[in-house]
Amino acid sequence: TVQRASERALREGTTLGDCLAAARTASGDVAILLMGYANPFLRYRRGLADLATDAAAAGVCGLIVPDLPAEESAEFDDALAPAGLLRIDLYAPTTPDARLESLVPRSRGFVYCVSLTGVTGARTALGADVRDFVGRVRRHTALPVAVGFGISRPEHVAALRGIADGVIVGSAALDAIAAAPEGRRADALRELVAALVAAGRSA
Repeated sequence: TVQRASERALREGTTLGDCLAAARTASGDVAILLMGYANPFLRYRRGLADLATDAAAAGVCGLIVPDLPAEESAEFDDALAPAGLLRIDLYAPTTPDARLESLVPRSRGFVYCVSLTGVTGARTALGADVRDFVGRVRRHTALPVAVGFGISRPEHVAALRGIADGVIVGSAALDAIAAAPEGRRADALRELVAALVAAGRSA
């Protein structure tokens, strides 16, 4: 789903600058993180310093860069910090305990826990070991922990109550937008978010 959306955006000529312009229109209502691969961020205008300046001006809070190992993040961190932006780290269930112990304490904002191995996308069930994995991460940080990858249904969110502090939903949101008529896309996304939020708050 995410790949199809990316291909559609590229066909239509969407740029990182367009994304920042969209963020600027929404930044008064919600906290915004940009999620993307390292190369487009590095190639923005004259580099990461320009990206950090423009992103902060647009109301963006930080970046999620899935293909950037935490050990290789210094260039990003050095550019983002002066602008007050965060870089959010991702960790998978396969991450060794020694690596979690070394890297998780350096995290800022929140920690992104990948719920399962494999590619992202809407799934019918969560990874069986997500509770244990989140527990392993929590041993090394007091930051909020959010779980993403495969979160697409209210029952997924309900299953994570008491385990995670938040959820990250990508593919299901894109599916809701793509399936709705053009004039109903924003409403379709609101309805999905409302259902997921309700599942997270239900006793």
